[in-house]
Amino acid sequence: MQKQVYLEYWVVNLKKLHLVVYREILDAEYATKLTLTGEIIQPLAFPDVSVAVEQIINS
Repeated sequence: MQKQVYLEYWVVNLKKLHLVVYREILDAEYATKLTLTGEIIQPLAFPDVSVAVEQIINS
């Protein structure tokens, strides 16, 4: 079975009202962890799309 690799994954923490984004795979682990609250982020798979973090956590 082939292992699936994701460029990034997002975790919405509704208790703390922030978005955690894991990126940059290095040695089978994510090297970058971003914790965001009010920023705008672009998914790596769709760099022309902008998402306001507030729209995700306040919905």
